[in-house]
Parts: sequence; structure tokens; C-alpha cells
Amino acid sequence: MRRPNRKMFSVFVFVLLFAGSALAQLANVWHIPTDTQSGIPSTMRDALSPGAGQAVTFYQGVYKGDGANQLGGTFYYRIGGGAWQSLALSWSADSGNNQYWKATVTLPATPATLFEYYFAPTFSNRTSPTYIYGINQKSADSATAQATPTSF
Repeated sequence: MRRPNRKMFSVFVFVLLFAGSALAQLANVWHIPTDTQSGIPSTMRDALSPGAGQAVTFYQGVYKGDGANQLGGTFYYRIGGGAWQSLALSWSADSGNNQYWKATVTLPATPATLFEYYFAPTFSNRTSPTYIYGINQKSADSATAQATPTSF
């Protein structure tokens, strides 16, 4: 009877553990509304202080230099405390090791309405989705993102 190769088994276990730890990592993603970045035309929320009825583009960045592979994602938003709505994120640009994804929403015609939002980018090799909410905070928990969204 042939015994299993312990060295080969050890390598297999190491590879599984390494792959599992990469999948458990939150992705290196960001959304800082006031920030300008090479690769996007203006700030990460463009327009930064939008008016009623204006289209606003929201950008989310991801650092790909660590091997992250963003597949897409979802932009969640609500207006005036109403029900959450969603849009698919679309690829915007690559700039060095960074990649940008975006969603565009037209604000309601009613001025001074609270607009809340968060991002849920998806990955093939990181915690997916990694939620981006509040002031550039990250979590693997959607309830946390919904409880403390970015707003204006």
C-alpha cells in the first residue's frame, strides 16, 4: 500500500489556506467624495455639491497592484429616507495600478432632499462584496453600510 506524499499534502494545504485568506480580505477600495484622482474627470462625486435635477456621477476606486480583480458591483442609494434603489457599477478608467468604476444618478427636482448612498464592488479574489460607506469606511456587512451611508 502506498502512503500519501506528506510534502505534496502540505503544499496543497498551504495553497488552500493562502487562497482562503485572500478571499477573506477586504479589498483596497475607496470613495472620498471631495478627492480628485488621476483617471477621473473631477472629484469622486461629480458634481460635488449638485443641485436639484442635476445628474451626478459617483466614482469608486480599487487598487489593482495587490492582485485585486474587481468584476463590477452595485451602487445603492435612497432619496429622502425612502427605499433603497440600485444601479450596476460600470467600468470607467484604469490609471496606473488604480481602476475606477462609476454610477450616475439624476437627482430629484425637489431641492434640499437628503441623498444617501454606498458602494458594493464585487471581486473574484477578495471579500465580495466589500462595502464602501460613510467617510471612506469599508465592511463586509451590508447592514453596516446601510446604517451609516455616505450622504449629502
